[in-house]
Amino acid sequence: AEFVSHGRDVVKQLIAGFGFRVTGCYPEVNAADGTGGSGMNTVLITSSDPEGIQIFVSSLNANGEGDAEYLHFDTSNITRFFNAHSGRQGIAVLAFEVGHGCLDELYQRYFTLHPSLVVDGYKKGVKRYTNQASVLEVFAYYKGEKNVSPSDEGTILRFVEPVEVDTS
Repeated sequence: AEFVSHGRDVVKQLIAGFGFRVTGCYPEVNAADGTGGSGMNTVLITSSDPEGIQIFVSSLNANGEGDAEYLHFDTSNITRFFNAHSGRQGIAVLAFEVGHGCLDELYQRYFTLHPSLVVDGYKKGVKRYTNQASVLEVFAYYKGEKNVSPSDEGTILRFVEPVEVDTS
């Protein structure tokens, strides 16, 4: 059969083509019925290198509910992405781990220099998840001229600051 580049399962391609593995999922799958408690299903796919690439793949499910616990797993994010990309799949988020104490400074710089790029749920500041991590999301681009045109809601930069663990 002739190869078709669209409509393929990206998770299967990463596992079969590159030897990646599914190493996590959110929400946790309910063993009884195979479903989770969110309107999105997300799997974490990683390479065999512990310091290597990590890819989250998310999709909407029939549940359709938002996620009250984690803002970045709310269905509104994937809906916003599809609206910005005419329903086509693609890369919605580029995530970066930042060092301890860096996230508040990043927020201040974005809020001061590029306030329209700060995603609505983060306008009042960094989202802190107790004993887990802190998160800041900003849009990656403007639709046109910097600081003049509105933000392009198609791609988000997610900055994650893990909680420092006291090893003493």
